Amino acid sequence: MNNQFLSWQTQNAIDYFNKQPAEVKGAVNDAVRFYQGLLFDEIFSVYDFRLDDMRQLPWFRFFLFWYGSVAFIFHPEINRWILYPYSIKNFNYMMQPAEIEVIPNGHFKPVSGTVGVDCELIYLKDNYFGLYELVTTYAELLAQCDKDINVNLMNANVALAAYAKDKKEADELKEAYAKATTGQPFIVMNDALFFDESMKPFFNDVKNSFIADDLQKVKRTIFNDFLTKVGIRNTNYDKRERLTTDEVNENNDETKSLVKVYYDNLAMCFDRCRNVSGLDMSVKLAYNYDRPNEPEEKRSIFNLRGNK
Repeated sequence: MNNQFLSWQTQNAIDYFNKQPAEVKGAVNDAVRFYQGLLFDEIFSVYDFRLDDMRQLPWFRFFLFWYGSVAFIFHPEINRWILYPYSIKNFNYMMQPAEIEVIPNGHFKPVSGTVGVDCELIYLKDNYFGLYELVTTYAELLAQCDKDINVNLMNANVALAAYAKDKKEADELKEAYAKATTGQPFIVMNDALFFDESMKPFFNDVKNSFIADDLQKVKRTIFNDFLTKVGIRNTNYDKRERLTTDEVNENNDETKSLVKVYYDNLAMCFDRCRNVSGLDMSVKLAYNYDRPNEPEEKRSIFNLRGNK
C-alpha cells in the first residue's frame, strides 16, 4: 500500500491550524490568499534556481516551498528528467523515503525509482515539510491588519445621527442632508426640525479613535518579522530612528542563520541530482550574506517595511 506523502503533509498543515481556538483563528478568505501569494513570492526571491528545463521552474518552486519536497526522476515515456510531486512506496531504516512513485498525469504511466540510485528528492527542511504553515500564519495576520485598517478608516467618516418624530420628518432630514452634501448652496426646510438635540455625531471623538497609522506600523512590524524568518534582511521598524550597528548586525545574523538550513539542504540535494543525472543544475542565494560590503537589505517586492 502506498503512503501518500503529500496528503500526509497537507493533513499535518490542517491539524496545525485546528489546534488554535476558533475565536482567534484567521479566516481563509481572498485577503489571506492574496498575502499568501505575495509572501511566497518573497521567499522565491531569495533563491536563484538553474534547472535543465527552466519551464519547470514555476511548478517546481510552488511544490517545493508549499509542500516541502519534490522528486527528481527520469521518465522514459517523456524521455527527460522531471521534477514532480511523489508518493512513498517504502522507507529505509532511518525512516527516510527509499522508494518513490511519480504519476505525472493521466496521459503518462507511473514511474518508480530508488532514492540515491535512479532518482533523488529535493527537500527544504529536514522533516520534508514546506512553508505553508509559516506563510499562512503571517498572511492571516496581515489580512487582519488590513481589515482593521479598513474598519477604522470607515469609522473616521463623521457620521451624524438625526432625531425625528415620525417618518415624514425623517424623510425631510434625509432630503436636506442629501442636498447639502451635493453642494446645493440654499436649502429651505421646516424650522421645527432644528433643536438642540436634532443631530449628534454617531462616533464621538473621531480623531482620538483613529488608529489606522498605528495599525500600519504593526503591519510593517509583522512583515519584517516574516522577512527575517525567510532570509531577507530588514531594519527594525520600531527602532528605525535610533538603531545601532550592533542591532543591525544581530538582525543580519539571525536572518542568515535561518536561511542557512534551507539553503544547505537544497545545495546538498542539487549535488545529488547532478550526480545521478549528469545535468547542469544548481541553486544559489540571491545575494551574499557573508560580504560586509553588500547592501544592508534585499529590496522587498512590495514596500511594507517603511525603509527609506
